[in-house]
Amino acid sequence: MVSARDTSTVLLGTALLHVRDHAGCMQQVRALIDSGSQISVMSTSCVERLGLRRVKWTAPLTGVSGVAVSNVDGLVKCIIAPRYDDHRIHVSAWILPKITGNMPICPLAPQVKQHFSHLALADPGFDRSDPIDLLLGADVYSQVMNGKRIVINHSLPAAFGSLFGWIIIGPVQGSVSQSFQSNVVSLTISLETIIQRFWQVEEPDEVPDTFTKDGQCESIYISERTRDSTGRFVVPLPFLNEHRSETFPGSRQIAVRRFQNLEKKLQDNDTLGQAYRQFMHEYESLGHMSIAPCPGSYFIPHHPVFKGSPTSSKIRVVFDASATASNKLSLNQCLHTGPKLQQDIIDILLRFRVHKYTFTADVCKMYRQILVHQQYRSFHT
Repeated sequence: MVSARDTSTVLLGTALLHVRDHAGCMQQVRALIDSGSQISVMSTSCVERLGLRRVKWTAPLTGVSGVAVSNVDGLVKCIIAPRYDDHRIHVSAWILPKITGNMPICPLAPQVKQHFSHLALADPGFDRSDPIDLLLGADVYSQVMNGKRIVINHSLPAAFGSLFGWIIIGPVQGSVSQSFQSNVVSLTISLETIIQRFWQVEEPDEVPDTFTKDGQCESIYISERTRDSTGRFVVPLPFLNEHRSETFPGSRQIAVRRFQNLEKKLQDNDTLGQAYRQFMHEYESLGHMSIAPCPGSYFIPHHPVFKGSPTSSKIRVVFDASATASNKLSLNQCLHTGPKLQQDIIDILLRFRVHKYTFTADVCKMYRQILVHQQYRSFHT
């Protein structure tokens, strides 16, 4: 970080986007778009929240003035997408404990945001000083930016078009800032590190005894888990202690607005609309979905995902519990999360060599065979 007295705040481009977590669900993160970085970077806290698998091997990183970047936690591969689009981008990001300070450094005057109110902003809260979860560098910059630019007047920053919406970049005159943030990062790989990686033997991670700091998630499961008359497990939602009484105001309005956008999309594509209705009908006929007997506490938006076209591939409906309510909280943020507990596929394949006979089985709609306790179903409306 380089510090200097100045009479203006310089905005770096930020965007809210979705990143696929370990369960295949899309979660919202705040990203910094920076063409001055050779690589993309994700914060350690974001990797843990998403439950992404990290690669242990690292290569040296250098920052401003060639200073080495320490505490590199490895490499993670993820999939990012706009909040209201199905476009997907594969990103390889290095993991650092902290990417940069809050952006912007200080909150902006309300009238600055008002000048851009007519644009679909990539980060509606660009004027608020909030942390950065992800840095998208020059490795994906060309896939993100579309070359469009809007200048309202020279005393305001400019708006640049991107896959995620309009990104606001530039100086804000009249705002006092005591420091500037620079995020130039370069990747250097030496022959020694390549040889070290070649000879390094990676041991699989051991399954932890407790995957929450104080075993809170396990205690919730043990105390509230039951089985019904058919033998199915009935489980609670593992709420964090500080969010057990959360109400999620405004989540219904957000879900309704996204559903109306989805309806327009389904009306324009008869094949997709028919496949979507068939999926929902099956969901209800199997008893995996029913009419809510009481008002919901949290409403989950949903949208279809498919490869190629809906005529050539089976659609999958994604329920987005990372959608934030008016209090800036989502259901996913209020629940305990943990690391991957299943074994690596390499270990499973190696065990096939031990015995003479093996067999495999597929549990139909496995995750739907586990029921949610009645008192928590209002959060799955």
